[in-house]
Amino acid sequence: MKLKRMLSSGLCCLLCGCAAAPSAVDTAAAGAYIEVPAQYRAWNEDGANQDHLRTAQGEGGAVVALKYEGARIGLDILTQGGNAVDAAVAVSFALGVCEPYDSGLGGGGMATYYCAETGQSSFLNFRETTPAAQTSLVDGDGLEHQSLQIGVPGQVAGIYTLWEQYGSMPWEQLLQPAIQLARQGYEVTPNMLGAIELIYGDIADQPELSEIYLRDGLPPQVGDVIQNEPLAQTLEAIAHSGPSAFYQDIAPDMETAVRLSGGYLTADDLLSYQPFAEEPAKGTYRGYQIISSPYGGSCLIEALNLLEILPVQPAGSLEQLDQMANVQMQVFTDRGQYMADTRFVEVPISGITNKDYAAKLAGKLDMSQAQTFLYDDPWPYVDDHYNTTGYEVADKEGNMVAVTKTLNYWWGSEVYVEDYGFFMNDQMDDFVTGKQSANSVEPGKAPLSSISPTVVLDAEGKPFAVLASPGGSAIYPCIAQLILNMTDYDMSLEEAFLAPRVICNGFEFTYDKLSKETVEELKALGHENILENTFPSPSGIRYADGKLEGIVNEANPDGAAVGF
Repeated sequence: MKLKRMLSSGLCCLLCGCAAAPSAVDTAAAGAYIEVPAQYRAWNEDGANQDHLRTAQGEGGAVVALKYEGARIGLDILTQGGNAVDAAVAVSFALGVCEPYDSGLGGGGMATYYCAETGQSSFLNFRETTPAAQTSLVDGDGLEHQSLQIGVPGQVAGIYTLWEQYGSMPWEQLLQPAIQLARQGYEVTPNMLGAIELIYGDIADQPELSEIYLRDGLPPQVGDVIQNEPLAQTLEAIAHSGPSAFYQDIAPDMETAVRLSGGYLTADDLLSYQPFAEEPAKGTYRGYQIISSPYGGSCLIEALNLLEILPVQPAGSLEQLDQMANVQMQVFTDRGQYMADTRFVEVPISGITNKDYAAKLAGKLDMSQAQTFLYDDPWPYVDDHYNTTGYEVADKEGNMVAVTKTLNYWWGSEVYVEDYGFFMNDQMDDFVTGKQSANSVEPGKAPLSSISPTVVLDAEGKPFAVLASPGGSAIYPCIAQLILNMTDYDMSLEEAFLAPRVICNGFEFTYDKLSKETVEELKALGHENILENTFPSPSGIRYADGKLEGIVNEANPDGAAVGF
């Protein structure tokens, strides 16, 4: 393999000299690096999905992720003395190994961090950006071709920047669990098997992919172990050399893989990639402080501002669901008109999150029937001075990290970088075709995202919760309803996650846990195209009674919360 030639004997000595694999991690008899305990297994003896433990409590720290292996690795870092960011770094690379269909080296994401010692919060954007030569989406034909949707990946640079600024443990040590997970393997779950079967033909056509993901040319069985030696070696190079291994050494081979598929990504695009810090969006809801992404998080705060003005309806009532749907439709119209990469478009974030602007919008809402909404004008209120993974880390000191990262759709563009073990994203799909939108394509521009890694402080400024979710444009409405449940209705974390939720973007109305009678009543109010949905799969951690409570929504079949 090409990567083997990149590794020197000095690197091997360096890696051997790093801290041993976490002592708390066991090796399964079948060879997996981490054995998933029975209570966390998402499958039964017959290989079918089954209910499993999705909640946890701890006093020292908690980690929640959409794979048990990722959550366990993050917790091990905390128990070794690492801080919340150290754990987040380890989780990020581990999930890229055992959730290759959702995220990985070829993708990107966003992170929100709150430091309890200083009371300061920060936001880092490491979304994919547009290759310099990309024009197809501007001309309007790119959505039909996955290879043309490949953006410049940002995960490696973004997570490294997060570690540089706030980490405390050695970079090499934090990547060791992911390296071992790739080399020694992880168990196939029913969800993983479904992902493999989804692109079985593409996998079967490529010998290296077949060796990793198939067994004698056929899909594996639930419980089999997936090992990815090419990815292990790629991670070793990144552990040794940092982002330069990815954005310089591997770049020519990424360019070749993308070019052969018909895409535009070049080695120069990779060399010039930089994540960028932005001011997080900030607001309040009934005294609780909300800190989130300037993109989806701004919409989250706009929705909460509207809900703060409107009367509190009984939880789960027809009135409450209808009110939530109307609020969401108003917010979605503003999102479509104004939100975009703030480096390229002037976005009225402080106007969108302004409470006086929310009061103006609230005056237009008619709760007696479904409405047609138009975007409004937030500029006078400006203050001048689908498949994705999310995870959260919180410690007893009150440090909180929320990260959402993705390849976009399952397996991204399905373009595999041979010899290196990972897939490229198809994130350019999130742009609007044509030239008339704030979210139109420009070289170096990141597409609009609803990703909303969110930190919540209570009225006294103390850590309250940290929340994140996959789910595309449904992310921030989902998180808004979780916050609403825990504040207005005084629900526990588990109750908040199990309560009914709705998502209404003006085109489609989706729901979870509603009765047929309620659905018919919503239709009678004028809501159309109402569909039951598996819904976003949020996860979160809450500080309560001196403990940390973690949970993963049951919509994700492999998610886990762990604490100590």
